[in-house]
Amino acid sequence: MLSPMLPHLGPFETHGLFVGLGVLAAALVFVTEARRRGQTDDRLFAVVAGALVGGAIFMRMGTWLQHVDLRDNATLTDHLRALDVAGLIDDDPRSDVASLVEATLQARAARLASGKSAAA
Repeated sequence: MLSPMLPHLGPFETHGLFVGLGVLAAALVFVTEARRRGQTDDRLFAVVAGALVGGAIFMRMGTWLQHVDLRDNATLTDHLRALDVAGLIDDDPRSDVASLVEATLQARAARLASGKSAAA
């Protein structure tokens, strides 16, 4: 006889709880091994933090690209709405950002036209 699944343990979702425990265990092993090997460069922790953030983002995005033919996949906006992160989607154009980009491109074009370096 199978026992019923427990989607929650107290106030925590079971899956999220064990993912968190796994990340915590990996962090403890990483810190212990880094100290043991004398690898204490601060940049290592930035790399690990970037890997965790990237992993969290691409874990959710992994279900987006399901088909080799890209036209068969949902649009990115539709996929994000299905993940219930529609609040992060801003369909209104940002006129202030567009005008800033336009001014920057015009300044670089003017510098190139005058013969000066456009790298500044």
